[in-house]
Amino acid sequence: MPGWDSRLRIGAVQSAGAAAAWALATFLPGCDFAAAEHRVAARVSDPDALAARPLVLPGLGGERTPVRDGALRGAFVGVTEETTPEDFYLGVLTGVAMGLRHAADAMGISQDRLPLVGGGSDSPAWRQICADVFGATMVTGDTAGSAEEDPGSRSAARAAADAIGLSHQIRPLLSAHGTAGRILTETHPGPARALLAERLATHPAPYAALTPTLHQPTRRAPPTTPPPHEH
Repeated sequence: MPGWDSRLRIGAVQSAGAAAAWALATFLPGCDFAAAEHRVAARVSDPDALAARPLVLPGLGGERTPVRDGALRGAFVGVTEETTPEDFYLGVLTGVAMGLRHAADAMGISQDRLPLVGGGSDSPAWRQICADVFGATMVTGDTAGSAEEDPGSRSAARAAADAIGLSHQIRPLLSAHGTAGRILTETHPGPARALLAERLATHPAPYAALTPTLHQPTRRAPPTTPPPHEH
């Protein structure tokens, strides 16, 4: 807002969990997320299988990152005869991860370890995709534990402390509390990292190329003037 001295920068996609839920119901009907994990496990990190995974624009109801356009819709690019239902599902998860990576790049965020929180962090497949797309280790806390075991909360606390000049006070506290017995899962980049890095570079291009087409279904026909009544 005008007059603000500082602003909180947030990078967000229009839909993440909703896109994953739609993809699960559409391409793997009858599967819950646990069953889906079993079905896609062999294809998540297989570079040979990646060729069949389409490039996906996951904004089913508009998008905020990497472009801000409420009229955009989802799209699948590069579907082949080898593309399986599992590939469509993984493509959506990958598209969301790429949107988040674009947001991080725009904000100048570059780290080799990143906290991953939320419902998606329960998915080993999505954790691996995020690790490959970001080229960084994803650190996930025990989702059943307390906030002290949540790497996202701890990372936010450190960032806030740095911003207001209290890092010298709060960092020792964060190191001293919540470490005993904490359960952390680390997911490292895998064999698909290099290929996904190549795709990441081309991911924004379809937005510009397909915008006129994607806008078309949302346009309304101009109103017509009814003919005059005859008497």
